Amino acid sequence: MRRSSEFARAFTLIELLMVVVIISILAGIVLGTVNVLKRSTAKSKTNVILAEIRQGIELTVANKGGAPAPSEHPLAGSKAPRSPFVGLRGRILQPDGSVVGGAMTVVNPAGQALKGVDEWSVTSNGDRVMMPDDLFADPAVPILFGMRREYLYVIGADQSAVTDYFRLPKPAPPATTIPPPYDNSNPLYTEKLSHVISAGTPQDNQQAIDYLFGNSNVSTELARLKALFSPPDDAALIHAGLLWSPEPSGGESRWKPGRILDGGAYKLYRLRGLGLYDAWGHEILSSYSRGGALRLMSAGPDGVFRWDPGPDGILQTTADAVVPAGDDLDGSRDNIVHGDQ
Repeated sequence: MRRSSEFARAFTLIELLMVVVIISILAGIVLGTVNVLKRSTAKSKTNVILAEIRQGIELTVANKGGAPAPSEHPLAGSKAPRSPFVGLRGRILQPDGSVVGGAMTVVNPAGQALKGVDEWSVTSNGDRVMMPDDLFADPAVPILFGMRREYLYVIGADQSAVTDYFRLPKPAPPATTIPPPYDNSNPLYTEKLSHVISAGTPQDNQQAIDYLFGNSNVSTELARLKALFSPPDDAALIHAGLLWSPEPSGGESRWKPGRILDGGAYKLYRLRGLGLYDAWGHEILSSYSRGGALRLMSAGPDGVFRWDPGPDGILQTTADAVVPAGDDLDGSRDNIVHGDQ
């Protein structure tokens, strides 16, 4: 009787352990399913947000004959000190219209540069025209790292340190020239190309977005989707007033989506003023393809467009790489894009 009773108690303990194991497995399956559903829901919501933005812009173009051009992303602004870019130097235009360039090199941030010039360039040393396909190379901003310059725009007014055209300090002669149609009579740049458009204020974003969506209910719908909002006015500003961060002192040391390296720590940020965001709270990029087609881009759940820093939060992949290095990941796989890439 005693052995039988002990066996029964032992068997009961085994059963309990099996039940605990089964519950743990089921809980893991449920949590995994919930995460997949959340990601799928956020992706569907972001697609709705991008479609709403596109509809609003198309209505504005139809009703008003045009829409304001997107402004440069403040983190990739033109005014010195400019963020680093890399690209081909010494391009040569071939008879068939193709372009051949040398090695990928860092664009000299102290040399001459123009944003918006869609033309090949004859250059020497670090002085050369900024090109649409130059790559953003500031590892402090993983969300944009490795992205082509022609993509780095957001809907809204120009903010601090953002210009339409700009000219950095004039080099000693002989000056670098730009090939036709930009050579005219000026050995440097024409007055039109070197004209600097004054940067606006964060409040100007409201006017730009009102113009875009004023004749429709798009703003209301985007606000309902929590895709259109302004950061708190009393939030702390970092990086020359371009960003805000509610991060407490001694914040996270590793990159997470929506953060930027500041003072040795990665801090949360949002762009200043009214802005458009995807379902994960990341800013939406808006630009036009070279054929004039509207392009809207969300970085997706990982918050990066090209290279995800990986588990250690440190970028090991170069901006111009074609495959990720080390434990870095390809962040472009889950981008959500409406329009041509």
